[in-house]
Amino acid sequence: MEFNSLDFIYFLLTVVAAYSVLSHRYQNWFLLGASYFFYGFWDLRFLVLLIFSTVIDFWCGVQIGQASGRRRRNFLILSMASNLSILGFFKYFNFFAESMVALLSKFSLDLDPLYIDIILPVGISFYTFQAISYSVDVYRGKLPACKRLDDFALFVCFFPQLVAGPIERASALLPQIYNKRTINYTVLADSCWFILFGFFQKVVIADNLAPFVQSYRHDSAMLSGGELGVGFYIMVIFLYADFSGYSNIARGCAGLLGFEISQNFRMPLFAKNPADFWRRWHITLSDWFRDYCFFAIVRFLDRFSRKKWVLSLAAFSTLLLCGLWHGAAWNFVIFGAFHGFLLIGYYGLRPFLRLKAVRNVMSDGVFHWIGRVGMFHLLSIPVVFFIVPRPNDWRTFYSGIFTGKWDGSVFQPLTTLFVFALPLLLIDVLQEYRKDIFAVRKLPSGMRTIIYCLLFTFIVLAGATKTNEFVYFQF
Repeated sequence: MEFNSLDFIYFLLTVVAAYSVLSHRYQNWFLLGASYFFYGFWDLRFLVLLIFSTVIDFWCGVQIGQASGRRRRNFLILSMASNLSILGFFKYFNFFAESMVALLSKFSLDLDPLYIDIILPVGISFYTFQAISYSVDVYRGKLPACKRLDDFALFVCFFPQLVAGPIERASALLPQIYNKRTINYTVLADSCWFILFGFFQKVVIADNLAPFVQSYRHDSAMLSGGELGVGFYIMVIFLYADFSGYSNIARGCAGLLGFEISQNFRMPLFAKNPADFWRRWHITLSDWFRDYCFFAIVRFLDRFSRKKWVLSLAAFSTLLLCGLWHGAAWNFVIFGAFHGFLLIGYYGLRPFLRLKAVRNVMSDGVFHWIGRVGMFHLLSIPVVFFIVPRPNDWRTFYSGIFTGKWDGSVFQPLTTLFVFALPLLLIDVLQEYRKDIFAVRKLPSGMRTIIYCLLFTFIVLAGATKTNEFVYFQF
């Protein structure tokens, strides 16, 4: 059930209407049933897997909370092994099997690849990471184990953020499940804004740019240099609008039910440096890898050395894992590695960038924005690795920008990009300038109403009629 479908609109309106007349405990049970219906709508087999994983993690959490010493650690290992085994089998089995066969063939050891036709459960990477963070936090003593299976199940499968995040922490979401929730006018208005803006990002921007992205993915050799040059920006805006659109709709839907879930994007196109980018892009995933991978790698490497290279290696390894999290393919590994090298380079230059003279120059208005534009282009280079899966097509794409013709064929993608990306960029500029994601909501009422009407008009008149799946549903 796609967020950008009529089925979901009917589903959401029904859930909100029924939810509003129930008491707190019945609200939780109703949301649990609605969330299972929402997830089972794709495939009932996915739902069985989700319930199985939920029961294992709940039981392990209770045991971690009650046990002591080595037994606590054993139950944590059981929870993590269960989650990672399920994720690894469904998402990575074929990838590693094919890679192993290819490696052995280099040594003249020809084996028939063991390939299993596996259907990847929707959102498995998201709810698996959410469950792992719960078990680890209980083990670390950051929160008590959940005592009710139905409450924990709702934490795992809460439908607004179930299939593509944000990846919620138990310390933030479980208390909202335990306690009675209230919805006032401000929460309702903010939620409606998130939904409106999210739908605009998805059905107007991302879905109208999607046909161009498909041509870059499959037919880049047939395109002119101008089309490829503009395509670089189209792919960046497409990916940002698609995923942040989902996150905004999720946040708005949760708000209509009295829940506050995490902000997942904070104007990432205006990042000042690679570290700042990961504080703005897919924030909950970045925080997850920082808290549960980066620090663990640092602690492990500190056993052997306490030199500065430890942090660089830990950062690179973390981003490599982050790339692999996105998918079982080498293009995602290279995507993560590229970002890892960027981060290492930034750490190496940071002493120079902190010099007073350099800070004074970069703080100047003109140089400040030149730096951000340069960083945008640098950080956007690996988007081609993300969207275009084959290495030969990467070379064709980047070489074609400089060797291909720049002729009249550039005008159609350029016009499309300008028309659909400009409203998004204007809103992001306002939010970045005021350092407030609610900047539009705080404008004078007349101006605010005009923006709402314009976005709604765009959705009705320019929204893509074909329902396109959100990119991050595949992860």
